[in-house]
Amino acid sequence: MTKRKIMLITVCFAIFAISLLLSRQFFKSAGKRNMDVPAAGSEQIEDSKDTEEKRNTEEMTELEETERTAASEGAAEPEKVYSNGYSGGGETLALILGKKPELFTAALMCSSKWDGAYEPVTEAKTPVYFVIGESDEYYGSEPFKEAYQILYELYAEQGLAKSEIDNLLVLDIKEKNYFAGTKVTYQHGGVYLFCRDEKIMGWLFGH
Repeated sequence: MTKRKIMLITVCFAIFAISLLLSRQFFKSAGKRNMDVPAAGSEQIEDSKDTEEKRNTEEMTELEETERTAASEGAAEPEKVYSNGYSGGGETLALILGKKPELFTAALMCSSKWDGAYEPVTEAKTPVYFVIGESDEYYGSEPFKEAYQILYELYAEQGLAKSEIDNLLVLDIKEKNYFAGTKVTYQHGGVYLFCRDEKIMGWLFGH
């Protein structure tokens, strides 16, 4: 099996894992909304937080075990596991990166926003590429700009030079002419183009 094929397999694995976590969280949330629950007191709220934290921990453990299994079976190289999150999947990816950034060699955030913690990412120095349309119809580009700035400042506080930070962090805001003449008729659907962009994918697989 060639290295390129291994890379593609690891990407598919990462996307599958993230999608699995997102779908599980969606059905859990949907189940909660359909339950008749009386007004909760402070103790019930704390119990709910503890339960949610336990679930998150279990899901992280599940993801780690899946990664180890894939590596042991020769389907992935531990040092070549990449992740991509788009839209709601990007929010889930940010949560994962905020807890276990060391699971991934590099991460690609497409047309989304950052919902996770920042410090673990800069401590692990996990490279992150942000790409979104300038006028994304769902999120707008401001959330990515804010996340990029926070991460950049945290790296600067570590004493990293600009060239070092630029290797770990990219903010790519696509103007409307990027989408002109393509099959993408709205900017939030830009992931169709992003995953075919040699510059973007070259950055991801270059780590």
